[in-house]
Amino acid sequence: MNTLKDKINQIISEYRVENHIQIKAKVENLIKKHSKNVKLFEVLAIVFAQNGRIEDAIFIFTQILNQEPKSIDTLINISLAYSEINKIDKALEYLEKAKKVNIKQTEVYFNIGLIYEKKQSWNKAISNYEKAIKYNSKNINALINLGNIFLLNKSYNKSLKFFESAIKLRENDPALHHNIAVVLTQLNQSDKAIKCYLKSIQLNSTNSLTYYNLGNLLANKLLLNEAIDYYFKAINI
Repeated sequence: MNTLKDKINQIISEYRVENHIQIKAKVENLIKKHSKNVKLFEVLAIVFAQNGRIEDAIFIFTQILNQEPKSIDTLINISLAYSEINKIDKALEYLEKAKKVNIKQTEVYFNIGLIYEKKQSWNKAISNYEKAIKYNSKNINALINLGNIFLLNKSYNKSLKFFESAIKLRENDPALHHNIAVVLTQLNQSDKAIKCYLKSIQLNSTNSLTYYNLGNLLANKLLLNEAIDYYFKAINI
């Protein structure tokens, strides 16, 4: 006899060939029979969401929330699904519900910040990312996003502060070393910037932009032969 997990896995294996109405009928029937195990359907919803079946995912998340309205993970997941289809108001609605369940949940604030960042509502994005960090100082994605926002808005000292906090948590991230180099260049700390570009190249030798930016920095210091060398490397990647 097939277990509930077997039946869910079967739906996952068949989702590519079945339409929304067929999937909905199967899931609805299973949830009625297994209401005490409704959280098992979260995996199914996530699979659908990751493969572009957002309508199916939202339907399943909604069924889960009917049974467990205070499930933080489900509230966040359904908000992400609505964000995927640009229903921002619905996404924020579910994140606000999640905040009421746990006002100190760092991922709730991070995802609210992400929505406002995409809308270029910088102050609201910054406020929510800072709250995410308040409740989890190691939320590296919030630190990086704050660094990027302040870099974009030319607040270089603030940008450097958040990038440096992030690099302590992820020392071997070439993109972070690259971004720190960009900020240091704007702060006229060229020697430190060169070291960061070189570290970024050491960790990832395939990013042409890093070679190009380093070439520009060396050219500005009149180290022309070295600059030309890095320009050629940028071209040949």
